[in-house]
Amino acid sequence: MLADLLFEMRDIVSGFNVFRYITVRAAFAAITALLFSFVIGPLIINALRNYQIGETIRTDGPATHQAKKGTPTMGGLIILGAVFLSVFLWGKLNNFYIQMICLCTFWMGVVGFIDDYLKVIKKMKRGLIGRYKMAG
Repeated sequence: MLADLLFEMRDIVSGFNVFRYITVRAAFAAITALLFSFVIGPLIINALRNYQIGETIRTDGPATHQAKKGTPTMGGLIILGAVFLSVFLWGKLNNFYIQMICLCTFWMGVVGFIDDYLKVIKKMKRGLIGRYKMAG
């Protein structure tokens, strides 16, 4: 955790004392997530396009939906990466609530991955059944 490391150096640099405040850590976490999304996001999107992991559109659907053909799916990878990087750098990992949020976020990511996997790899148009999504 970068926040703890910087806070421990408060005796050397007095300005590092601000890392004990949750508002400062939250602001840096938001900036970290934003930078991760801007820098790594396009790389992940290009990789998904290269592996042809994209939406399949029904032929009997509206013509306007055909423009979405090949749009990369599994974009949740970018969101999960940004969230977990920010939490690991700026969060207090020994906090019970942080642990529960990370666990729930990871579980929702697993549900989203299974849904996208069924849509893209197994070619199931609807993906994961709605009741399983709600149970997740």
